[in-house]
Amino acid sequence: MRGADERSKEHDGGAPAFSLRSTRLRLRQFRVEDLEPFLAYHNDPEVVRYQSWEPFTRAEGLAFVREQATRPMFQQGQWTQVAIEFEGDAALIGDCALYVDAADARLAELGITIAPARQGRGFAREALTRLLDDRFSRRALHRVVANVDPRNTPSIALFEGLGFVREGHLRENEWIRGEWCDTLVFGCLAREWGADPRRAGARAR
Repeated sequence: MRGADERSKEHDGGAPAFSLRSTRLRLRQFRVEDLEPFLAYHNDPEVVRYQSWEPFTRAEGLAFVREQATRPMFQQGQWTQVAIEFEGDAALIGDCALYVDAADARLAELGITIAPARQGRGFAREALTRLLDDRFSRRALHRVVANVDPRNTPSIALFEGLGFVREGHLRENEWIRGEWCDTLVFGCLAREWGADPRRAGARAR
């Protein structure tokens, strides 16, 4: 895999910014100039449909991007959004989100968003594979979970394809945009991630 020997670097004062590369993608810290493409996909009705967050105003989006561009990444008790850049045209095509548990840094929750125009090409699988390779192997994560709306069949297929185990179905546990919504809980342990051969294809893309 391209960039397999490149170390991740968390932003910390004068230290180099976080950067990981896969075959087609670069995962990096957000920059202020990401605002326009970020708002375009973040506020797309198809993207928002199964998410708990609401669309951003321009001012909210600018504040969010500025915060992500300057705040230290992967801190306990905080969500970090990792920008996904397509190396073919250097465009922002989505982001990964990782929440590190406030009480135990070995536990995390994961999410991903890909711009609708870039979906269906395996970018989500490639980005998550690269990020989790780094988080499990270099950062000593023990367990990662992903919470998915049962109606979001592409996300279900994504996490099952990555070897995550469907651990539970929470019924009507969240009130989102005027309705009670169910949640499927997917989980993956570090020892399972390293042993599952299904991820080899994503790394080789």
